[in-house]
Amino acid sequence: MRENIELYGLQSTEQLAEVLSSEFGATKHPNQADAYVVESCPFYAPGLADDHISILSFNNTPLPDSLNEALVDHRELFPDDILVRWTQEQDLIFEAKLGQLRGRAVRR
Repeated sequence: MRENIELYGLQSTEQLAEVLSSEFGATKHPNQADAYVVESCPFYAPGLADDHISILSFNNTPLPDSLNEALVDHRELFPDDILVRWTQEQDLIFEAKLGQLRGRAVRR
């Protein structure tokens, strides 16, 4: 299983990496360069791919939910018009703008 999040309209990966580290405890992966671990889920560091930023899982694990939480919870860093496309293998899990996701977010 391989999951991927594509972010269209996000210009920089640094703010997302900072939020994941400071609020969700993301740490550098101990054995894989340019990778992180959050919620026991490893993923490659967000990287620029053509016209979007891509975040890819590995080791047959899903992407952590905290990736979406970080984007939804920080309106001041990530504007409503950023398009989020989440896929698992070749299947689309969802595609929506952050503003739409914020309207549907259920707070714990």
